[in-house]
Amino acid sequence: MHPMMNQFKKYKTVMCPNCGFVQSTYANNIFKCFKCKKIREFIAKPSRNSPTSLNIKILFDSDNPNEVSRFTKRYKNAKNPE
Repeated sequence: MHPMMNQFKKYKTVMCPNCGFVQSTYANNIFKCFKCKKIREFIAKPSRNSPTSLNIKILFDSDNPNEVSRFTKRYKNAKNPE
């Protein structure tokens, strides 16, 4: 597990840095995007604004998988209203 991942809870809503697809995951090291099929590793990417940032955007995290699932659905609906 990447040391920075210790600050996040077990389940996460992440955004793929390759295609921007938003999905839920419980990955701690790597995850595979459901849309573009790219396998991405969680890597620390320090910047001037945030010395403790990751290369993958984590939008929400929780120990409850239902909370993460609900957040992911709400986020997607807000971005793409029907």
